[in-house]
Amino acid sequence: RRNNYTVICAPFEADHQFVALQNQDIIDGAWSVDTDLVGQGIKRVIKSMTKEGKIKAMMYHLLINHTLPKHFGRPNIPINQEDLRLFCCMLGNDYVRKGKKGEGPVRCSERMKQYLSKNSAEEKRQYISGYQQEHDTPQKFGKALFAWQHASAY
Repeated sequence: RRNNYTVICAPFEADHQFVALQNQDIIDGAWSVDTDLVGQGIKRVIKSMTKEGKIKAMMYHLLINHTLPKHFGRPNIPINQEDLRLFCCMLGNDYVRKGKKGEGPVRCSERMKQYLSKNSAEEKRQYISGYQQEHDTPQKFGKALFAWQHASAY
């Protein structure tokens, strides 16, 4: 209140509430340890702040335009929202648990590079279909992608 900030607290999972508030231009960002919010398109997610006012944050535009393209070896090609959602689901999130044993960030990054190298939408669809079949719960993986598609802030 001292600095004219309005704080809204959610009792449970707030992902969709944050998305709705951002879509209505009520919030500029969210303070959360939940990195799923960036995957859903929340523009700014503050993860922590020191007493001195130093902030650790995740910025959506930096993630899709710089960080992930550089990570995937495509520094001049931004990642779109659909690709970001896919990567978040491969890593595991609130909607789907992490893939098979041994399927951590390094392997998911390798798979994402393979996916991004596909040229046509059909090639990408077939690749994802194959990934879903490998996943130990393909129905949950598909539902997670669907849930993210219909609750993203963009």
